[in-house]
Amino acid sequence: MFSHVLPHRRLYGDAEGEDVVLIYDDKSEKFYAMDAVCSHEGGPLDLGDIEDIDGDRCIVCPWHHFEFRLCDGQSPTTGLQVGKSKLKLPLLI
Repeated sequence: MFSHVLPHRRLYGDAEGEDVVLIYDDKSEKFYAMDAVCSHEGGPLDLGDIEDIDGDRCIVCPWHHFEFRLCDGQSPTTGLQVGKSKLKLPLLI
């Protein structure tokens, strides 16, 4: 649907005092919002790659390669979790 416009695109910003990243995943054709800071060491998740890991779409932190599922922020391998954004939707962008 949006794949021709926003493949693996992210928007980073401060919204209601929260550092968030809004991600459009062209494979699932969905938008996801989550904390922009890795819960492991504070790395910039907005700069991470989107990959398939064990059948899940994940964002991979560029600092230490910890991965977090886009759908719930949970790591499929480490048990760490990043927060899903608590922003009120719909969001005007």
